[in-house]
Amino acid sequence: MTATTRPNTTTSRSAWVRKNLFRTPRDSVITAITGLVLLAIAWRTIRFVFFTGRWEIIRVNLGLYLYGRYPTDDLWRLVVTVLVIAATGGLVAGIIAKRTRVAAEASDTPVAQTSLGGRLAELAFRLWPVLVLLALLLLLAETITPTLVALGIIASAVAGRLIGGLLPKRATFVAFALPILLPFVLLPFLTAAQGWDDWG
Repeated sequence: MTATTRPNTTTSRSAWVRKNLFRTPRDSVITAITGLVLLAIAWRTIRFVFFTGRWEIIRVNLGLYLYGRYPTDDLWRLVVTVLVIAATGGLVAGIIAKRTRVAAEASDTPVAQTSLGGRLAELAFRLWPVLVLLALLLLLAETITPTLVALGIIASAVAGRLIGGLLPKRATFVAFALPILLPFVLLPFLTAAQGWDDWG
């Protein structure tokens, strides 16, 4: 039995950097200029976010930015709509994941098993801009209600995903028809409180 040597990741990373960023003098100049521009943007962004930004304006007008002039007494309609959309998205994702798994098992293709932590890390990596924006909005909120709504949206999506993975094959057509039918139900539900012209 021969001993296997692990690849040197440091060497492979430096080789990738040399090959892709500093291959020619022109590439080196472009890389250096791009790096300086990105550093300047990062510095200005950090300075604005933590030192010079006037966040109290956004905090005071946060409701206006998020839902416009929609009546506050009917905000529950917006919450219900977002929860239904999240649950539907999770349902469709669960059905697609189940179909992929069943198709792989039928063709004897090995299915890569990923732990829950790995899946959450991959999801966070894909959605990090949305998560950062959500965290910023929740930090600016003065009540706990937006946090509860965000947790409800996550719970709805997870529940839809689990239910989608358990649905029998006959029911999947109905689940795929939901995204087509939802606008015809949710738009009248939203406009019952206030017409389009007054949303702002």
